[in-house]
Amino acid sequence: MRVVSGFAVAFLSLLALFVTAALAGPSASVITGGKGVGSFLLGRSFAPYEKALGAPTRSQRSDSAEDARLVYYKKYGMYFFVKKGTVNGITVESPLFSTPEGLHVGSTEADVSRLLGAAQSLRAGEVVYPERGLGFTLSNGKVARIYVTDREDRDVASGDLRIVPGVRVGGIQLGQPAEFVLNAWKEPSKRAPFPQREGSQLWSYEKKGAVLIVFQGKIDGIWLFSGAFRTVKDIHVGSRRDAVVAAYGNPKGREDNMESYPSIGIAFFYENGAVKQIYVKEPIR
Repeated sequence: MRVVSGFAVAFLSLLALFVTAALAGPSASVITGGKGVGSFLLGRSFAPYEKALGAPTRSQRSDSAEDARLVYYKKYGMYFFVKKGTVNGITVESPLFSTPEGLHVGSTEADVSRLLGAAQSLRAGEVVYPERGLGFTLSNGKVARIYVTDREDRDVASGDLRIVPGVRVGGIQLGQPAEFVLNAWKEPSKRAPFPQREGSQLWSYEKKGAVLIVFQGKIDGIWLFSGAFRTVKDIHVGSRRDAVVAAYGNPKGREDNMESYPSIGIAFFYENGAVKQIYVKEPIR
């Protein structure tokens, strides 16, 4: 049984006030995937929440999205991801909140799997349930944070969202028959010739944040525009250049705003010092 302190009672009372105000919603301590945390709802203006909660412990610009900031309230154990004044995500690190299944900070990794089933692995120590709008950060086999985002259809072509340089992006592998992608992702939103290699095509999947190079019926290269995919070194679209260099060393090739690591099969395109695109290609030994 979790012990609820006097502070916790006061905290929950504060949240309950929001529920009875113009922010009517579920129980104040319930985490609802794809919707929000108690009366704090995704898609709503952050202004009334900020007014009710007071000055944040920290507010900083997000590295992963333009016109976005992370607003942290240590006292309440909550983070808000705010984009253009609207709540786009909420992270909790207080055990006072729980999902309808009873999962909370401190639950075991086994509890998460047992109650929610198989997850996608976003990166080491993090699992996501995109169709539920839920994610969990794990530390020493226990939940350290729970975050809420918009629900997304599970990407059947991506057992995870891992970038493996020179090999794959999620479930899409270099050298894989293009037919697999058509079965999983259906017809691309756009097809166009790839002028840099005769006989190649560019298949654009805008909603996936990816463009595939198809040559002789197989996947020959993968361009990424989405920050959801990450390497095991936690490099993704939106990462700063110094983080890339710290992870992979000095680049071996440079061309305009592109820096490459041909021996492992990955290249990064930069804009204003941040990764704008990632290109995965078979290594050149």
